[in-house]
Amino acid sequence: MRTVVETFETIMSYPPTSLREVMHLLEREHVLDTIAQPEGADTTTADPRAALRDFPSEGVATLPALLSPERAAALVKVLDELAARGLPPVFAYALDAFWEPLARLVPVVEGLVGPCEVLADGWAWNIAPGSGKSGWAPHRGTYDPMRQPDGRPGLVNVWIALSDVTLDTACMHVVPLSKDPGYPHALARQPFDTSHAKAYPLPPGDALFWDACSLHWGGPMTPAATHARAAYSFTLQATSVPRLGGFDAIGDIKNMSLIQRLDLIAGQIVRYGMLDEVAAPLLEWAELLTALRASRLAHGAKAG
Repeated sequence: MRTVVETFETIMSYPPTSLREVMHLLEREHVLDTIAQPEGADTTTADPRAALRDFPSEGVATLPALLSPERAAALVKVLDELAARGLPPVFAYALDAFWEPLARLVPVVEGLVGPCEVLADGWAWNIAPGSGKSGWAPHRGTYDPMRQPDGRPGLVNVWIALSDVTLDTACMHVVPLSKDPGYPHALARQPFDTSHAKAYPLPPGDALFWDACSLHWGGPMTPAATHARAAYSFTLQATSVPRLGGFDAIGDIKNMSLIQRLDLIAGQIVRYGMLDEVAAPLLEWAELLTALRASRLAHGAKAG
């Protein structure tokens, strides 16, 4: 079977010019190889005590110092470099440095929900001050009250602050499960009751995580904002519950090829790109790459 790159070469004549430019950027110039990543392991030590105290009852907790402030600042520079090359922040998932915190994060989450796996589900943000943009509107990560046999959550969303995230720079808001009238039997009921939400300003390097059933959203970038809101996310699922439909688990992250990482990024753009105003050519590229991946998987299943 032809590789994705070879397939791109054969179809370069028919997509719109803008889509051809995206393909040229990603597949021929190897732009991701030119991004300067921080070297070496981060030396921070995450303190899980607050998470262990608050999460079981409220479904939301903070994890201080998942990254050091220096590492967080270095990752913000990466997001800025991506923007300078015309790529949205989600392309950060092609780079090893953005996966490195999982070595500290996964044990904390497993201490709360048991053995879990990382899903191919995440997004990154770099919202400029004065852009008129805000975080995403109120929603839940799942509208199915995913619970393990012992009652613990089956799905956890994690949101990592890379910049100083304040009330003026679109900090996250979460409704604690104990105060959510829609939980657990009316998760999809509209309009959402946001009256009991709590705002979660975070310094660079801290993480916020919540039961994916929790109602959550990003606040606005107010006129008082003086810097960008930079952050990114992961989703972890307990292995004791059926995997969330439409999502793959990520295995050996370090050995993922560039093509596999671009497949992952494309899938996230198809899923979430409209929420973040991703440019039309990149949406077209993501749809194409996602279709090619589906074709490869179908071919492999038949061959097997």
